[in-house]
Amino acid sequence: VDNMKLLYDNKTRTTRNNHGVHLKIPDFGNTTSVEYLDVGKSSYALYFGNMVDALIDIGYERKKSIFAAPYDFRKAANEQEEWFKTFKRLVMSAYASNDNRRVILVTHSMGSPMMLYFLSHYVDQAWKDKYIRCQISLSGVLGGTVRAVKVFALGDNLGSYLVQAMHFRTEQRASPSLAWLMPSSDLWDENEVLIQAQNVNITLKNFKQFYDLQGASDGYNMWQDTKHLLKGIPAPQIEFYCWHGINVPTTEKLVYYKFPSST
Repeated sequence: VDNMKLLYDNKTRTTRNNHGVHLKIPDFGNTTSVEYLDVGKSSYALYFGNMVDALIDIGYERKKSIFAAPYDFRKAANEQEEWFKTFKRLVMSAYASNDNRRVILVTHSMGSPMMLYFLSHYVDQAWKDKYIRCQISLSGVLGGTVRAVKVFALGDNLGSYLVQAMHFRTEQRASPSLAWLMPSSDLWDENEVLIQAQNVNITLKNFKQFYDLQGASDGYNMWQDTKHLLKGIPAPQIEFYCWHGINVPTTEKLVYYKFPSST
């Protein structure tokens, strides 16, 4: 947790790695870095592995016709300029090395708003028409999620039985990406209750209280930094497929006796 958490500067409104921590992505462009989330390739750590295997079975080749572009998921789009530039070069290279065939973008979770931000801010329509065939969004968090409110308040151990959710919370609260994934005013009414308790009801209208009651001023600042990045949820202006689950239990609101001291 200490190695993963970011340090927020409320003057520059940016984050940096903790002291002594340096980040690198092994073999950028190769899908091996996103197929499993650990080098042991355990079933618990499966990510894009089955999808890549299926594509290889029908003729795709790693780093030739199928690529991956992992990014620092702790940061929101406003701190990803270098990654966007690198990703743009990867798309153009993939296009050129495959007989000028347009690229299909497959994005998951926060990758979908990341891609929408890229398409809205870093390339023009002529570039999209030339290089992009379509985007396939898998469970894209395009308008935020109440789950982000829960993660900030309680932490999330991502299904691990070894570590308590509270221990992850320190790192998760330090991630601007979590602030970016808070419910968007484009989809949630400002008076819809997100946290219900005897002492307070939290809505987007009084969302600052959510942070104040937890003594988390940096969290509020990061929310202010990121909440308008995709204001209006702009159309990507490319062919777009939105895949999502149905009948999946989904966090709608948090219910407390007293917030934040009791659940």
